[in-house]
Amino acid sequence: MPDARQLSTHGIRHSVATALLDAGEDLSVVQALLGHAGPDTTQAYAHPDTLNRSPADRIDQRMATAAERRTRHAH
Repeated sequence: MPDARQLSTHGIRHSVATALLDAGEDLSVVQALLGHAGPDTTQAYAHPDTLNRSPADRIDQRMATAAERRTRHAH
């Protein structure tokens, strides 16, 4: 982790919401979990490429890439 001070509660919420939607969770379920009044706010998380990536999301991406490399080199 480059700098844990960059992590925030909002960044972690953002990463979890994006991961849930990427995994196919229903938008209304994620909306309820986040406490959003309407689906429009939650819908933004379904398009993570249009949002600024949170530090937690960037770290998650780096860890996934590193794990994939280790798996490829182990075989």
